[in-house]
Amino acid sequence: MASLALQIARLPDHSMSDLRLVWQEVFGFPCPHGNNRMYMMRRIAHAWQVKRYGGLSELDLKRLAAYVDETSRKTKGEHKVVRPLPGTVIVRRWHEVEHQVMVLRSGFEYRNVRYNSLTEIARVITGTHQSGPLFFGLSRSSKARRS
Repeated sequence: MASLALQIARLPDHSMSDLRLVWQEVFGFPCPHGNNRMYMMRRIAHAWQVKRYGGLSELDLKRLAAYVDETSRKTKGEHKVVRPLPGTVIVRRWHEVEHQVMVLRSGFEYRNVRYNSLTEIARVITGTHQSGPLFFGLSRSSKARRS
C-alpha cells in the first residue's frame, strides 16, 4: 500500500469523475455539486490524515465549539465599530450646527458633560434614539455594507 503522503501527492492526477468516486468511498455520500477540484482534494486529504493520525481531541472540539458560539453571538446584528483613540475629536454637522465630541479613555465628552456612549450623545443632539457610532460615522448600516 502506498504511503499516505504519496496518496495525497497523487490526488491532482485524478480526473473529476475519479475524485467523485474517491469522495464517495471516503465520506459515504456523493460529493455535493459545485465543489471544485481543490476543495475536493483538500477534504479527501484531510479525511485520510484524520483516519491515519486521529482528529481533534474531545476537549479541543469543545473549545472550538465554544469559540464559534461566542464569536457568532458577538457578531450577529452588530455593526463593526471603529473606536477612536482617546483624545480624538469627532465632529458631526447636524442641522447647520457643528457638534464636537472628545473621546476619553472611558466614555466621551460633549459640551463639557461626560457620557458613557455615543448613542447617548446622538440622542441629546437629535432628540431621537439612534445608533451613536452610526450617527457619527464610525460604523456603517447593514444596508450600506450590502451595497
